[in-house]
Amino acid sequence: MSALVARCLFCAFYAFFALVYSIDLSNKDLPLVDKTETNIPTKQDVWRDKSTTVNSEIKQMDAILKLEGRLLTLEKKVRDQEDTIAELKNYKSRYLILEKTVQNLHSNLKHIYSNNQTPSHNLKVHNKDDIDKVQLDQKIGNSSFLEDQPNINTIDSQEEHIMVNKRLLQTSPTNINQIVAFHALMSSNTPDITAEHTLRFDMVKTNIGNGYHPATGVFIVPVTGVYVFTWTIREDVHNYHSTQLMKNTEAVDVVHLSPNGGIGEVTGIAVFMANEGDDVFIETYTQFNAGYISSYPAGRSSFSGWKLA
Repeated sequence: MSALVARCLFCAFYAFFALVYSIDLSNKDLPLVDKTETNIPTKQDVWRDKSTTVNSEIKQMDAILKLEGRLLTLEKKVRDQEDTIAELKNYKSRYLILEKTVQNLHSNLKHIYSNNQTPSHNLKVHNKDDIDKVQLDQKIGNSSFLEDQPNINTIDSQEEHIMVNKRLLQTSPTNINQIVAFHALMSSNTPDITAEHTLRFDMVKTNIGNGYHPATGVFIVPVTGVYVFTWTIREDVHNYHSTQLMKNTEAVDVVHLSPNGGIGEVTGIAVFMANEGDDVFIETYTQFNAGYISSYPAGRSSFSGWKLA
């Protein structure tokens, strides 16, 4: 009886292991079973899930670190560009100050030249009565008077010197009648520009008086007077700008151009009193600016000015 029971148990175990082995080898032939009801996660499955989660988090951290590195690089580039812009503004300010100083020195030299006069002791004019007195005293032997008065040759020399100086003063230019005029063009399209950007018209066609400076786009008034200024701005489609005429920090006039299609242009003109040393230039307005300003051989953007009186 016990032998029979042992055989039954052996057969049962053998059938069980055969069943398990057949399931592992031919899993695809078995019908689909709801895993949530039949499969119990093993430790290996748990560790595999945790490993997958950790790997995903590591990849996310690596991506974040790369982004932070790129952000730091961009921030450094922005700081470097800001430093460069500040340095360029400083150079521009120093350049304008030096230009104004040179212009003032030039004006002072012209003023000194126009007011140049011979000292009064060299300009003493002796009329014919004085000459007659000298000749009379020579006849009566008044030597004291002769010692104090120059001779006739000296008088003639002084009179000739006076006439030369008068001719020099008459031919020297005066500030009131000095001609001042300039006309300059943009040599090419500007890059995309923003608000309060000084426009440079670098192709100088006329610069009588040397008041316009193409390197900065600034006209430094050489002589006080009434001036006329005009500027023309060209735009291609999808670009628009407002530009204003500046006198130092004061906006004198402003124009706007926004072509609906094709190419457009706008011209501004202003007349005002300007003092010697004032800065006059064209810059973009504080808003309403997009894209670039056009200038090419078929049509140029320009800036002009001249002294009216």
